[in-house]
Amino acid sequence: MVPSVSGSATRWAFNSFRLALLAMLTFVPSEGIASPREALPQPSGVLPVAEALDVAWEGTCVNRQELAARVTFWLERELIDSSLRVAVRGRDKPALAAHFELFRAERRVALRAFDDVPGDCQDLMAALSFAIALAIDGVVEPRRPPRAQSPAGQPFSRRLLWLETIAIWDPTQGPVAGAAFGGGLSFSRFLVGAGLLGTLPHSTVVDEGRAKSWRVGGRAHACWLVLSGDVVPRLCLAAAAGALLARGEGYALERGGYSPWLRLSLRMSVMLRLSSRVRLGPGLDGEAWLIRPKLVLRDGRGSEVAARASRTFGVSAALNLETLF
Repeated sequence: MVPSVSGSATRWAFNSFRLALLAMLTFVPSEGIASPREALPQPSGVLPVAEALDVAWEGTCVNRQELAARVTFWLERELIDSSLRVAVRGRDKPALAAHFELFRAERRVALRAFDDVPGDCQDLMAALSFAIALAIDGVVEPRRPPRAQSPAGQPFSRRLLWLETIAIWDPTQGPVAGAAFGGGLSFSRFLVGAGLLGTLPHSTVVDEGRAKSWRVGGRAHACWLVLSGDVVPRLCLAAAAGALLARGEGYALERGGYSPWLRLSLRMSVMLRLSSRVRLGPGLDGEAWLIRPKLVLRDGRGSEVAARASRTFGVSAALNLETLF
């Protein structure tokens, strides 16, 4: 039997609310009672609510089967952790009174009392079952599918999306602006990611004309989080590869072409945690070009007339935005 609407629904709801509120406010601490936050033995299984109830009642107001049905109704599940036990004691006369104790692994974790209860047996049964369900949910959460956890209790890994703006200083080409985006995985003290990058078109003087060029490519990186907290310094190693696309301007014969490049970089950045899901921070990269992009001017016969190539080493700065989910 579970709570239902009847002609006395208003009185039942009012008295049940009063009794449930009383139950939540009359937590009686005593020596040996454990806080629900304390480390307790992990449950080894589950059992029906009725088997967890130990009811000893002086009178006829409360019986175990009906109480178990009502507790199940409030919990919205039939099974609870097998380490839980609920001892219910009370009487009908001279005045309705009840109390219950909740045990987990034979250790008392909650004690709630109802003294001189207003209303009738149905009011008491409704409020008592609600208070028991509330106490059970306050001690242990419903079981969910397990998820890999780190030693600190946080999810072992989280997916992330990242977006960054880039400012590159090349001694032979001057400042170059660009952007990169991608995804990755964030762990407790390190993260890995990969994505695409590109720069805005940039004009460079080559001999008597100019070359309009832009870089495209891909990047993979791994970062070590030096510290944890709201401000997180980190050190990243990245490898990137792609092509420098270019087209001549101001020459008798304007042609386009590309030059491959390969770069390693070491970044030091500081990320600020804006929320549990969003991080933002600047970074500074030291770069080493293993294959340098090169702009070449050729004559009509294909012979090289002039060329400009990036330096072997360079620097760049970035502003990085990350979203975790």
